[in-house]
Amino acid sequence: MCDPSDTSPYVSGTRNPSRHRNVDLSFDQRLPTELLDLIVSLSNRKTLLALCQTSKTFQRLTTPHLYSRIHVGQNVDLMSLGNLLLKSPTHAALVKKLSVSHSWGRVDSRLHDVLGAECTEIGLSGYQTDRVFDRVKQNHDEDSMLALMLSNLPNLQILDIDFGSGKHEEFHKILTTIASEATASRPVPKPWTIFPTIKDHKALIPSPTFMTPIDVIISGAHSEVPGLDLDQYPYLAGHIPTFFQLPNLRSFYAWGLTDDNVFSTGTGPNGFESLKPTTSRVQVIELRSCMLSMENLRLLLIATIPGILKTFIYEVGYGINAIVDKPAEMDGLAAHCRTLVNISLTYASVYPYFIGEDDRIGMPAACSFVRFEALRSLKIAPAFLWGIDRLHDVSPHGDAAGRDMLWKALPQGLVELWILKPGEKEEPDDISPYFIPELLLPALAVLVEQKEQTFSNLDRLYIDLYLPEWELDWLNTLASICQRAVVAGFQDVALMIWPGCKKYRKSSKRGWGWNEDIHWKHRHGNKEPRRHRIDCREGEDLSRVLGNMLNEHKNEEDEDDGADEDSEEDYSSSST
Repeated sequence: MCDPSDTSPYVSGTRNPSRHRNVDLSFDQRLPTELLDLIVSLSNRKTLLALCQTSKTFQRLTTPHLYSRIHVGQNVDLMSLGNLLLKSPTHAALVKKLSVSHSWGRVDSRLHDVLGAECTEIGLSGYQTDRVFDRVKQNHDEDSMLALMLSNLPNLQILDIDFGSGKHEEFHKILTTIASEATASRPVPKPWTIFPTIKDHKALIPSPTFMTPIDVIISGAHSEVPGLDLDQYPYLAGHIPTFFQLPNLRSFYAWGLTDDNVFSTGTGPNGFESLKPTTSRVQVIELRSCMLSMENLRLLLIATIPGILKTFIYEVGYGINAIVDKPAEMDGLAAHCRTLVNISLTYASVYPYFIGEDDRIGMPAACSFVRFEALRSLKIAPAFLWGIDRLHDVSPHGDAAGRDMLWKALPQGLVELWILKPGEKEEPDDISPYFIPELLLPALAVLVEQKEQTFSNLDRLYIDLYLPEWELDWLNTLASICQRAVVAGFQDVALMIWPGCKKYRKSSKRGWGWNEDIHWKHRHGNKEPRRHRIDCREGEDLSRVLGNMLNEHKNEEDEDDGADEDSEEDYSSSST
């Protein structure tokens, strides 16, 4: 481990450039600085680690690149790294991305003097400083160090934290205190005195604590085999409120987090009640495979500032009786109805809502988006358009009122509409077998008819198609509707085929953000079957294409059934 006073990069291995004098004299000293800069800029981290140990010149050139992205995992001593960054504002100013795995939270008895000095510098009172020390004595060093270290990274733009199954209460308490109370400005260092080759000096000048816009993703230790037992899903959504108190949170993403008790509508001791209304400047919220009680979600939404939040994405996670009151959620977003641009409401599993013999309290009800006058893009699962009751009870004779619910729920300025996961189900009784032919397809047909009169801006229509749940007649009707949509003036109409035949079953890691083009560290389980896109504008015989795909799927099912029967016969013969 390097000496904290050393300005060399935080890497292991040989750091004595004198051992490489031949390289120093024969290579980098004879090449122009511009070329060396280019070599360094094109190198990956492994190469940078090797280069920094060859000469002082390369050490100086590679240090800013190595510190710009730091991953704290099992091979990194968090306490020593924190010690270096707290003592060296120059190094701290280089860090733009920090990723922390679930291995943090270990015990260490060092660096109390550094912690005390840092507490004083960021403006904590004597009582608060004593409290930090008390927690350190109780073996919470890494929680304290990580919170203080984050406050000392003035140019941090990207933060990726995996909390694992731990609560990390001291981390949250200290970081919340720092974010809300530390306002003292730090002295501005002169990093170019140590790294004179850095051209953009202004980029290294630290700003006050947490003043740089930051994108954050957090996660819990997702179950290896997600199921319906809540004991398999104990990871606290209480990690969330802390980050909404950062003064310049720009976008927030969460994976695999739920409340202590998803059945409770109380706030509980997890910090949501500490959020102040209209204080968070967050622009994007994405909660994926998460489950928040409606009260906590309400507190989270009212903490955002109207006019700043532009995108809200909520994918409900796994669980029995997932309490998701979507109309109430729409009320929570009401303050943003004039400025919210993108909304996505769906669920993570095939169909997570358990329909029991009791009443359906907490089951999704129909939502309306008419008041969201700035809304341009909507991704919606049918459960949140029509409500559970309607999906469960569709009559074979049709649903005249339900056919109009789709277009009547949409704002007139909408540009892009996604119908996500229609018809998917885990159990035969989850959704009425008449939902697709008697409700979904007629509703889509009415929507297309309403385009010219009501939705002049609606140019893009995308429909998920879960092939195993569709019949040939339904596919033919869908093809006809899509072709009419093209004629009606839709600029892009596409079907997103979910797994059916084997060649469409490959899974892919999911990106984040509205277009899923933002890439974070992979989370276990953050995959889905790769969609196969069919462009309805290409002029192909859409009915024939869909029919062929359905036949492929059925033929493979027959082959699989035959293989299963052969296996049973072989087993019986061998047993006999």
